[in-house]
Amino acid sequence: MFGGNYNVKLRVGIFPKKGKLELRVMDGNLVSGYLDIFNKSNPLQGTIENGTIDIQGMIKLPVGETEYEAIGTVEGNTIKLKFDTKFGFYKMTGTRM
Repeated sequence: MFGGNYNVKLRVGIFPKKGKLELRVMDGNLVSGYLDIFNKSNPLQGTIENGTIDIQGMIKLPVGETEYEAIGTVEGNTIKLKFDTKFGFYKMTGTRM
């Protein structure tokens, strides 16, 4: 099962920023949810297939708001994502709550 809530850390700058990721799997491989980080709740959508997740949305970073695409994996209770934004690449890791 890939859906659920995760405690996450986004590597931005010197210190990782803690947050929460909520994923809901709908209609087979469609994903929706929220990324709560930097005191903002950011909706997301995407797909998941064979443990590979691809999500898109807007995120408010310390350097500004930007669109992103994040691709990664869900294995057991662990999620790993790499965010591609106009400000650069950021890594996120998390564990299921």
